[in-house]
Amino acid sequence: MASAQADVLDLLKAGLAARNRDDFDGAIYYYTQAIDTGKLPPGYLAVVINGRGVAYDITGETDKAIVDFDAAIRLKPDFGEAYINRGLAWAKKHEHDRAIADLTEAIHLDPERAYLALNDRGNVYEENGNHSQAIEDYDQAIRTRPDYAAGYYNRANAYSAAGDIDRAIADFGTAIRLKADFTDAYNNRGVLFLSKGEFDKAISDFNRVMRFDPSSPVAFTNRGTAYMATGEHDRASLDFDQAIRLKPNGAAPYVNRGVARFYSGQNGAAIDDLAAAVRLRPSDAYAVIWLHLVRERSGKDDLRSLAVNAVNVDPR
Repeated sequence: MASAQADVLDLLKAGLAARNRDDFDGAIYYYTQAIDTGKLPPGYLAVVINGRGVAYDITGETDKAIVDFDAAIRLKPDFGEAYINRGLAWAKKHEHDRAIADLTEAIHLDPERAYLALNDRGNVYEENGNHSQAIEDYDQAIRTRPDYAAGYYNRANAYSAAGDIDRAIADFGTAIRLKADFTDAYNNRGVLFLSKGEFDKAISDFNRVMRFDPSSPVAFTNRGTAYMATGEHDRASLDFDQAIRLKPNGAAPYVNRGVARFYSGQNGAAIDDLAAAVRLRPSDAYAVIWLHLVRERSGKDDLRSLAVNAVNVDPR
């Protein structure tokens, strides 16, 4: 018996080590071996099955994950963490009512971790476009855990979607104070500053993203857009060049560089960029319209090409 118990502990240690190094297939293997020994008491078994479910979910096997979370909850009906994990899995499958039900149960079962379930439930409401309900959940999460940076970040996104830009900027600022390297918060706040015409603040935020993540094509694209807005088309083009080097199959930098080149009088290069953007993302109405405009401004009869490209664009 002692030997069997030691074997189980070794398997669990191996599973945890695999998970810690992001080897989730390895974690699944070792957790399964431990489960199959039949030597784990029900409470511990629930925890291990829940852990395997998380690994399944991360590797994209969400249905298997849900089966594990179901089993963990049957073994331990008050297992709040398993309800949270199953709720997140349902959300991935766009089963929003089931996700909300599980996250609501987790809030009641595990008050100490309620802020996590509230935040996750807010994300589900936000995905459904229910901004007011999402904000209410983020409010509760923040009241429960005032130092929870993700709560402020998510509430900021909800405020932004609801059109309350100043509150969104304030919440992004709080998230950044709580987590100095929060690149998504810097980026999203920069986008809002850009929308308000506060270009220096926007550029400063995009610079900070690059400081923490020099390989972010989004930051270069966004800073280039800010430079375009200030009329610095050459600096904008350099940023779009870098964004394209970092992500050659991204359409947005090609569109933006094409527009910058058009304003710099480089119509031929602009057409090449805009045509590349349309090839990469045929449904991008912005790219299709700009390509037509620049071709027409270059003296080309582009109506036939426009008609072909327009087929792929939502007419709304």
